Amino acid sequence: MEQHLEMAHVIVRRVGTHYVAEIAGDSDLHAEADSAVEALRMMRELLEDRVNNPSTVRTGSE
Repeated sequence: MEQHLEMAHVIVRRVGTHYVAEIAGDSDLHAEADSAVEALRMMRELLEDRVNNPSTVRTGSE
């Protein structure tokens, strides 16, 4: 099975007292956390899930 991986452009922004990381152009896939680093870590896990299990992708706010 062939897989194609593209570079994801992740945007991290502060919203009130927390941070939101999201893929540019795909606000459905996002992660919310108390720190920017934690939001990026969560986004990395979400992207790995998307590559490894495309039918079971969840959002970071679940």
